[in-house]
Amino acid sequence: EPVELRVAAASRDPGRQPAVQEPTGKPTLVLPAGSGIPKTRAGLLDGLLGGGGGASTRDAVDASANNTGFPQRVHGKVFFTISGGSDPGNFLCSGTAVRSPSHTLVWTAGHCVNDAEFNGGFATNFEFVPGYRNGQRPFGEWAARQLFTTSGWQNNVNIRFDIGAAVLARDRDGRGIQDVVGARGIAFNQSRNQTFVAYGYPAVSTPFRSFNGQLLYTCTSPRI
Repeated sequence: EPVELRVAAASRDPGRQPAVQEPTGKPTLVLPAGSGIPKTRAGLLDGLLGGGGGASTRDAVDASANNTGFPQRVHGKVFFTISGGSDPGNFLCSGTAVRSPSHTLVWTAGHCVNDAEFNGGFATNFEFVPGYRNGQRPFGEWAARQLFTTSGWQNNVNIRFDIGAAVLARDRDGRGIQDVVGARGIAFNQSRNQTFVAYGYPAVSTPFRSFNGQLLYTCTSPRI
């Protein structure tokens, strides 16, 4: 089951969340890593974060065709289990390999690692499949060793802090996920006045369009 379908309405109610503020810390950037990936600010997130303005479509775009190329291969599907709480079961999410000193880091949503909404605690059987497409697993399956989220999410179900991370186990050759597929960069304390491109595996049916969770899509935000 796609985990987003079970997130409590209260956690998504902007009226119950603290007001959003611009960051006050120093902006920092971590460049992407991997063969053939440009080591420049322009290649930081390859469209995930940009300073350009103007109108942009919010339509989801199928980005899965080149699932072994960059950046598609560093995004992947997440599988996990929630064993406790009021709504246990097996669930699906999306995640992204992010550059780190350990070469083993995947970034995802807080509700994909910790079931704060339904008191189910941390997930088990967490597995990341980079480059997933229609059941294809071109880079294998990567199990998590440790899961983390913010105190704002775990203790207060604050959607502003709905962020999670997984430290993955290395493969049998001792390689981390970053050594195999590369990794996205990451940015901190950036202005909110940006155009963002989200990557993920939607699995929902609407009156206008249906998604089956088998393909990687992108969706571009309007500039805020």
